[in-house]
Amino acid sequence: MKNNSVNKRYVPKLRFKGFENTWQIEYVKNLFYITRGYVLSKNKLIENGFPVYSSQTLNNGLLGFYDQFLYEDSITWTTDGANAGTINFRKGKFYCTNVCGVLLKDKATPNLYFANVLSLVSKKYVSYGLGNPKLMNNTMGDIEIIYSVNLKEQEKISKFLNLLDKQISLLENKLKLTEQMKKYYLFSCFSQKPILRFKEFSNKHKSSKIGELFAITRGFVLSKKNIVSNGLYPVYSSQTLNNGLLGFYDQFLYEDSITWTTDGANAGTINFRKGKFYCTNVCGVLLKDKATPNLYFANVLSLVSKKYVSYGLGNPKLMNNTMNNITINYSDNINEQLKLSEFIEKFDFFELNIKHKIQKIKERKKFYLINLFI
Repeated sequence: MKNNSVNKRYVPKLRFKGFENTWQIEYVKNLFYITRGYVLSKNKLIENGFPVYSSQTLNNGLLGFYDQFLYEDSITWTTDGANAGTINFRKGKFYCTNVCGVLLKDKATPNLYFANVLSLVSKKYVSYGLGNPKLMNNTMGDIEIIYSVNLKEQEKISKFLNLLDKQISLLENKLKLTEQMKKYYLFSCFSQKPILRFKEFSNKHKSSKIGELFAITRGFVLSKKNIVSNGLYPVYSSQTLNNGLLGFYDQFLYEDSITWTTDGANAGTINFRKGKFYCTNVCGVLLKDKATPNLYFANVLSLVSKKYVSYGLGNPKLMNNTMNNITINYSDNINEQLKLSEFIEKFDFFELNIKHKIQKIKERKKFYLINLFI
């Protein structure tokens, strides 16, 4: 690849060696035949057959399988709903539902290259009238794209980006397997009646209410203007993104404690917060009393906490008085608690490491998408 220090008209910033042609600009309707999918009842889906794609983004839009296909080696996009404007290249024969627009071969051949070209601009053309996002066929046809007419350049760029996608996919599969293993061990080792234990521990588990084990309190309101990107102490909120980290502050409230989300969509989410920290008013906190807060108790509690969330008036809540009366079965052997915490913490570290690698590759892909295309 070489970097073009001086941009010419319709020449990308970054190109593979051997390609010098100026790119062209054209309407989508002048390159592809535009159509869409058809309605398909869910009861007609089968376990094996041709893939059926829908408007969803989960599982790359795969809804199931069907014994007939509509198109082959084509570009699809979501025409309606939250994912309107999402572009995919569908390799091989496939069926797609009526909320999928389709670009078929005409003057240009649909491929991963054109799918990436379109994905960089398609969202700009989505209309949001009446709260229902749409990118219909006529609008798609009027989108102008800048592209290389050199098929070898298209193929080289496609192969390069496909390699990044495969790396991401492999890591995402690895992450999924790690999460499944962690879930298995959580239920097997931390449940109310554990079925797996380290061989050196055989003491009978005890049963207590949370209020009998910990002092229960909560966080305090903190204005966003007081939160900084770098500071002495982490500030945790009710969000789950970035493990609840909102930012940093120059004061702390608690240390080595368990927090939970009291209100909102994430009500009942449990975390052990190691070290000194600040937390906002939508966080309940369990402090040391008869028992010491640690990762072990956080995991024991996380397996049951969601059952106690109330959903009255559409606002999920798990307040202090309810937390106080939750009963858990637990090992009072501190050595067992620490050994289990250390064991499950390895999964947490492994997950975090994989997520970091995925994020890095996605950032690389974003860079190349911006610089390999115009």
